Amino acid sequence: MEAILELLKLALVGLVASVFSYYLSGRKHRSDKWWELRVTAYQEAIAALSDLYHYFASNSDIELSHRNISDEKKKELKLFWDNGYHKIRKAADAGAFLFSTEAETALKTFIKGENEHYNTYFEYVDGRCVDARKCLNALVSCSKTDLRLKNSFFKKWIKRS
Repeated sequence: MEAILELLKLALVGLVASVFSYYLSGRKHRSDKWWELRVTAYQEAIAALSDLYHYFASNSDIELSHRNISDEKKKELKLFWDNGYHKIRKAADAGAFLFSTEAETALKTFIKGENEHYNTYFEYVDGRCVDARKCLNALVSCSKTDLRLKNSFFKKWIKRS
């Protein structure tokens, strides 16, 4: 009878240990996947904003220098706009689901800026270039703080050893 009781104790200890390790590994896995999802969202938004900044800066330079560009160059620049703007619009719609409050505000402010009234095309591209740079800087700054890996107790303890 005593042997059966010892086996039950060992089985109970094994069961508790396996449930505990399953819980910890599942929690870490979910946390890692969520972090990876947010990294991807920030990467795509930053890349799209970079494309939009390039589009507006190039058009601003073209307008400032009063040069004509080829249809091929126009199509190339239009691709930067088409790809970048729709990604930023979608990122702004995703908002607080994937981004911090500050990043969401920066994205929504950038999207709202599209509805502002400008007197000339040059004012438009120059103003939007500044807006794109501000939003890009804000998003990069937010990503640095939002995606920072937090040191856990175990990581600190291992470093000390």
